[in-house]
Amino acid sequence: MEKNCPCCDKHCPVENLSCGQGRRHFGMEDARHAGAPEERMISLLRRCGHFLHHSLGPGADVAPLTEALSAEERATLEKLLEKCLKHWETLPQAEASMHGEGRPTHGEGRHPHSESRHPHHR
Repeated sequence: MEKNCPCCDKHCPVENLSCGQGRRHFGMEDARHAGAPEERMISLLRRCGHFLHHSLGPGADVAPLTEALSAEERATLEKLLEKCLKHWETLPQAEASMHGEGRPTHGEGRHPHSESRHPHHR
């Protein structure tokens, strides 16, 4: 996982981010007390996705990621995520994103994370 924030010239340690841009980049904006329940849930999903994207490379040990959950909770989470994915694939945006249309771009069409820092992106 990244140790310093790439969002500004300060390059703050991830544990002590000083700006909103860095907190948003790492999914640390406090959404627990603001917005509708759906917005809070999507914020949590984004934070989880961001964490997984930046923390797991090929061959990473994934067992510790779910050890806080009971076997029943893990099974429930898996079923709920599968249900969401199945539904999301039916949405009109899903077809456009599968064809590279309507996707958000970062600057000049480049992902904001350089390949040199994330070899699993190659």
